[in-house]
Amino acid sequence: MVGRGNTTRGRQLDDEMEHGAEALQRQPSLLRNGAKLNQFLTILICGTSPALMELKTAQREPTRSMMTTSLQQYADLYRKTGPWCTVYTDGSQLTPRTAHPEELRPRWIRETLASAGAPTEDLDAVEEALLATHEGIPDPVSQFILVRQGQIEVNEFLPGNRVTSEERTYGVIPVLGPLVRHKPEEFAYVVAEVGRDGGDVRLHFASRPRAADVLEIAGDTDDIQKTHGGGWSDLKLQHHTENTWKKNAAEIAGAIDEVVRDNRAQLLIVAGDVRARTLLEEQLSEQSRSLLHMVDVHTRARGADTTALDEAVEELVDQVLKQHQEEALERLRMRQGQGSPLLATGLAAVVAGLEAAAVECLLGDGDGDWGDKQLLALDGEPWVAVSEDQATGAEVLGKAPAEAALLRAAAMTDADVWFLPKESMPGDEGIAALLRYPLPPGIVPETE
Repeated sequence: MVGRGNTTRGRQLDDEMEHGAEALQRQPSLLRNGAKLNQFLTILICGTSPALMELKTAQREPTRSMMTTSLQQYADLYRKTGPWCTVYTDGSQLTPRTAHPEELRPRWIRETLASAGAPTEDLDAVEEALLATHEGIPDPVSQFILVRQGQIEVNEFLPGNRVTSEERTYGVIPVLGPLVRHKPEEFAYVVAEVGRDGGDVRLHFASRPRAADVLEIAGDTDDIQKTHGGGWSDLKLQHHTENTWKKNAAEIAGAIDEVVRDNRAQLLIVAGDVRARTLLEEQLSEQSRSLLHMVDVHTRARGADTTALDEAVEELVDQVLKQHQEEALERLRMRQGQGSPLLATGLAAVVAGLEAAAVECLLGDGDGDWGDKQLLALDGEPWVAVSEDQATGAEVLGKAPAEAALLRAAAMTDADVWFLPKESMPGDEGIAALLRYPLPPGIVPETE
């Protein structure tokens, strides 16, 4: 990447950025309207400096969308009118007739929400959700619930213990922080178990305990066993058998390629018969082969133990998550090292970036404790503000926990979100953002 001011073109980039900042200061209303701001910057850059566009293209960092599906999937909830009950708790099996101490949890949660002002219809809905079962998901399990106007909007069981403190809140917007932290990234991956007679292809998502889809492929089973004679007829039959195996492998490979392509899978794991795996690999597309990891275990054999495959899948998924986290860290380090104007550090600067729809990726301390910090949640752009005088053209819904308000604004402005280790975060507030474009000087507000 070309450093700022290191070349003639680098100095030209500095000049263009300063020109853009001055133009924005002359039109401050743009800073409160992300769509207009994007349009303005496009015209500014494309219309005044082709050389700058060439430089920006050369400087562009490789990116990977890291916005959690937690936000993508639930972004529409942010548009619905509250107030909301949010619950994040241990999800061990609850039934109305049991008498264990943990079974008193629905009562405790109900009392907490009632004291916060939640209406009876919401309390009843929360209690109903807490009594739901989580069949098919082994303990330990956590549970995330969102309720509004007496309706259960989300009731999700999450594998594993809680990753942060319990949430029992009633407020103007849903609090998705616990959900995002519990399943920090959503990406598709494919697991295939193959034999010479067919196979199973399963589509998974990293944060879900069960397969999202399963495709069973029954191949041709005529003459799939080779003979061991030496005559001409035996050799002909062996050749026919080999062709049958290849045909079955081609059918499975086609199905895998389609699932990988359609879901933008980032990992392909294949187990099963050794010969079937070899034939399959030969017929996979280049895209699928680039994601391929073979697991040397024949899980389709009768009575086979799937433990080795399950452990391998868990390890490989964890490797992908760590790789993505390292990519985010590398981008952060690069901008820190350059003193880049495309890095905002601290709550006030990040809020300013979100107000301007300039945040490309919101970065938070994975172990952060936001304490009592609050921001204003708005019913439209810019979605979040420090004070009412910044809520230009939008109605103030009310105060909300800072993390909840920032996640909501990130979702509404198409920003990615990533939680990083505390020691890697710049500053002492545990919040930063990678920006799409620099913020003009003088627009960062003071926080309360």
